[in-house]
Amino acid sequence: MLLELGAKVDVVDEWFMTPLHYAARNGHVEILRVLLQRSECIKDIDRPCDLDGDTPLHLAAASFGIRMHQWLLSVHHDP
Repeated sequence: MLLELGAKVDVVDEWFMTPLHYAARNGHVEILRVLLQRSECIKDIDRPCDLDGDTPLHLAAASFGIRMHQWLLSVHHDP
């Protein structure tokens, strides 16, 4: 896996999107689970905003509804 080879999880592209944004927008639950285990991503669930002002939570809800949004919140707040 790329993370094992040192890939950065907090990179931002030209649209100000992080890997967490893309995983949330596309409903990649396992990737979200892995990213949220990384301390760099924990703070990013409800920020930063992309160029459209969307957070990963916004993208998850817009693409997959309230259940995905609630799941992300529950995973984010699990100790």
